[in-house]
Amino acid sequence: NMALYDPWAHARELGFLVLNEQPGCGLAALYLGDGVIMLSPKLSWRQARCTLAHEIIHAERDDEPMPHMHDLDVRRERYCDVVSAQRLIFHRDLVKAASHYPGNPFAIAYELGVTHNVLNTYLQEYHAAAGKPIMV
Repeated sequence: NMALYDPWAHARELGFLVLNEQPGCGLAALYLGDGVIMLSPKLSWRQARCTLAHEIIHAERDDEPMPHMHDLDVRRERYCDVVSAQRLIFHRDLVKAASHYPGNPFAIAYELGVTHNVLNTYLQEYHAAAGKPIMV
């Protein structure tokens, strides 16, 4: 049985407040500053888990809130995507899921409790770091 990273528990441990409210502007979530994260109630559990993991990193860094999509700092967002993917996916679980569902990244992502985007981020970074891809 997989032990999943729980971003809600992590946010509590770090003293961050997670508000189940729609941030507006079509955003899934928004870091408001001062350890406060808005998380859309419309997200599925899997989307919410991945999105909150990403926002926790903004909160840990105490990033300047960016309420408008066009203001997003691409490098900063990529950093949060990569670190959150590494927190959300345990490598041994990925290897196991990939052996159960070869050639089916959507099933693998589902099994790992992450979105397809998070799985892709993890795979890209692993490939870049290890110099070889993981076949999924």
